[in-house]
Amino acid sequence: MGKFLDRRWVGDQLVAVVGLLVAAAMAALLGVVMIVAERVDEHSSARERELMQSAVIALKAKIQSDLGSFSLPDAGFDRPDGERSRWLHRHFGSRLYKAGRYDEAHILDSLDRPIYSSLNGMLVQNLSSFDIDLRLLALVSGVRSNFQSANVIQKLLAEDAGEVAPPPTSVFRSEFIRVNGRPAIAAVIANAPIFARSDNRAYAPPVVAVVSYFDHHAIRALEAEVSVTGLRFSDSTKHAGAETGIEVAMDDGSMPLRVYWQASRPGTAILERIAPALGVITLFFGFVTLVVLRTMRASTQELAVSERRAVEMAYRDPLTGLANRLKLVETLKEQIPGLAPGQKLALFFLDLDGFKDINDTLGHPVGDELLAMVGERLEGILGSKGMTVRFGGDEFAVLAQISQTDEIGRISERIIETVRQPVTAAEHVLHVGVTLGVSLAPDHGHEPEELLRRADIALYKAKSE
Repeated sequence: MGKFLDRRWVGDQLVAVVGLLVAAAMAALLGVVMIVAERVDEHSSARERELMQSAVIALKAKIQSDLGSFSLPDAGFDRPDGERSRWLHRHFGSRLYKAGRYDEAHILDSLDRPIYSSLNGMLVQNLSSFDIDLRLLALVSGVRSNFQSANVIQKLLAEDAGEVAPPPTSVFRSEFIRVNGRPAIAAVIANAPIFARSDNRAYAPPVVAVVSYFDHHAIRALEAEVSVTGLRFSDSTKHAGAETGIEVAMDDGSMPLRVYWQASRPGTAILERIAPALGVITLFFGFVTLVVLRTMRASTQELAVSERRAVEMAYRDPLTGLANRLKLVETLKEQIPGLAPGQKLALFFLDLDGFKDINDTLGHPVGDELLAMVGERLEGILGSKGMTVRFGGDEFAVLAQISQTDEIGRISERIIETVRQPVTAAEHVLHVGVTLGVSLAPDHGHEPEELLRRADIALYKAKSE
């Protein structure tokens, strides 16, 4: 009996030991899975915060792109009337609102008096400077001062060098500020009218100011851009446990804006799916471990694919598939410092002639098809030896590395000949022309923005000839 009890006791002990070992193994496995899931969640949240920060900062670049192509008419601002205000609304305020949801758009004279104003896409008349937020007026004052200072210095330098003063330089500035007590991104540009770009008259141009509030339109845009849900804006540091977020510093020194959204938790989602299986298939511990590792690997690959796709979308034009302005700037920053002696980068600015008439008469679908086909043809000119870029609208750019300046003429001829070829779109045979402007690195500058500005000036000169 004693031996039987001893064996039973030993057996119980063995069962207990085995049970404890299995329980310990399962606890260790569960602990490992929970740690991995938590780290995946943390990595996913960190990546989302990086993408959201980039998306918020990119709003400034978008506004600069939207305002950069706007040119004021040559005259008529000193005596605005109803017809001119309606014309400005059709061609400026209304278009800005539809394209970018700019809640406020103003054109102010040298005394900060509104020449034109629109609020929420509606034309508003008889506003005074007292109706405009002081912080926005301060931003306007700073841009106007910078415009005058920059162009005076530019003119004095040209006179000292015995050269003709270059056209007035546009001055742009955007800031995160609070307008009428609401967080917003405000942008101001001082852009001389066309006549002021072609002579040396002293001129204080009207200033264009736009405001885009961080409201439900911005929420939808950022959610789509970063692929998140439940996004909201807040002044408070308190947020739900399932939320993550970033802090946007306000350039006017006011309270920071905080952006919160529901953090995606791929690790937690995976853990919830496999938790029941861990309790049922204890004897198949190794198999469960393999499933967990394979599932985690698949999740990591999906996250990497999503990140890669998000980065690619940030550098691509959605209509043509070509590189966009952001990609061009990054490429210039990389290639200019590495130019060998005798090598140059030629930046061609292209503007399609006749596209607006086609787009207005035949409709946007036909216009989009035409742009896509023109982009495809332009990309085939240099292939992998250059870069073809679409800025937006009917504006393209081509970047080529050359060693002889006479290559500029050959490439220009190929571009002109390629664009002039008839295009069949929606059973229409279409013809467009092209105007070119060219800048060279390092001859015309070492900074991307300087090369872009020089090419843009060259394009305007070519169009005016």
